[in-house]
Amino acid sequence: MQVRNRHTARLARTAASLTAAGAIALGVAAVPAAADTATATAVPTVQQAETDAAQFEERILELLNADRQEMGLAPLERLDVLDDIAQGWSEQQARDGLMAHNPDYFAQYPGSPRAGGENVAYGYRTPEQMYQGWFNSPGHHRNMFNPTFTHIGIGIAFDESGAPYGTQNFAAFF
Repeated sequence: MQVRNRHTARLARTAASLTAAGAIALGVAAVPAAADTATATAVPTVQQAETDAAQFEERILELLNADRQEMGLAPLERLDVLDDIAQGWSEQQARDGLMAHNPDYFAQYPGSPRAGGENVAYGYRTPEQMYQGWFNSPGHHRNMFNPTFTHIGIGIAFDESGAPYGTQNFAAFF
């Protein structure tokens, strides 16, 4: 039930962003009208952009923890306070139209974490694309697969054009 409440709260916080992103689609392919029917049998492909922030975030966590498990690492646990930090930063980036790291993210962490890290991304229309972008970047990859980290916060916000901004905040508390 706690996960459902977190999702409901996140959806409420990002309702305006989600409305703006409602009709975004990528990868529309069209077959020319004059094409020969023998060669035009392929159905156009449409990859729908993910516009539900909570689902976007959950899918990123699912992909990350599956890969961590394959590498023999413990899964990361979502922490509401880290989600709030990540969400706030993603929303600020979307408002400002500028992707950048939060210069104060670690100071915003509660308690006395042993370590922390942050990943930011912009413009990837699906969770799989955003995750792959981070996965393929050496610095982001190090954060995602750092065996010291125990917890994660994930935030997704959409700018006025529907482009997603993503933030991952990592921490080691124990």
